[in-house]
Amino acid sequence: MTCISLFKDLARTGFHTSIVTTYSVDAAFYDGSLHHRLRAYGSDNNILMADANMLQRAITEMPESFGRAGTAYALLPISVPGAFHPKISIRLGSDAGCVVVGSANATAAGWGRNREIVGRFEWWRKRSDGDENANRQLIRKAFDYVSKWLGDAGLEAVKRKLDLIERDTAWLFETEVNEGPVELSDGTLIDLLCEDASGGAGMLSRIVGLVGGASVTRLVVLSPYWDAKLEGLLGLIDALKPKETAIALSARKPEFPVDQLQRIPQVSFAGVFDGTDGARFIHAKAFVFETE
Repeated sequence: MTCISLFKDLARTGFHTSIVTTYSVDAAFYDGSLHHRLRAYGSDNNILMADANMLQRAITEMPESFGRAGTAYALLPISVPGAFHPKISIRLGSDAGCVVVGSANATAAGWGRNREIVGRFEWWRKRSDGDENANRQLIRKAFDYVSKWLGDAGLEAVKRKLDLIERDTAWLFETEVNEGPVELSDGTLIDLLCEDASGGAGMLSRIVGLVGGASVTRLVVLSPYWDAKLEGLLGLIDALKPKETAIALSARKPEFPVDQLQRIPQVSFAGVFDGTDGARFIHAKAFVFETE
């Protein structure tokens, strides 16, 4: 694992399109910083997709929010049962593509103040590292995931942007869509799990399927938020039956429903990021499934 500066990653040319998804909405950050930087580095075809309820809340609190939406970029509210919660940044060019996916919302906190965890997949026509085909497939998978909502939007501004992608990103549509994990050059299997709230298999069942019945010796969970009765964690434990569970919490300001502790078998806790930089909010979410 390496440190990634999202701002430095953004400061690369070769991309004409960006599609950003977010749950939390920060109009000042997208308008004044993120979109400004995208255009400065050559990305003029930009789309922001946000959870409809959070977007409405932001506009109610600041009616002047997103004053450039519809002209400088497309803004698309997404309504799903529950919440539209993915955080994905897709950038596309004629000869390159990049996807950053993880825990960071398109907000000043997500990009600057919080501790987040992200993964990056990129493809460049003139570069070869042995993993270019796998990365290209994952980029296509991320695009297909968001394009479902883009295609259903029925907005002329979005249609024009999709037309430009289809016209100027031919390599994307020539890429085979992976149905399961793809193999990297070192033998590692990697995949992007996407859930669109349309009634298909949920994340829990898909993760259990990937574990494939192997005996889980330890489950490690890092999260800033928890159900009041730990339904999510207990569902995971019940499905995987790990021999032990380790929960990682902020060392500075841990938050956890301690009244539910007796419901978790064989549990231990770890404090993370204690020290000079420990005051930063840990917004990262990570799961590690250790098997024999």
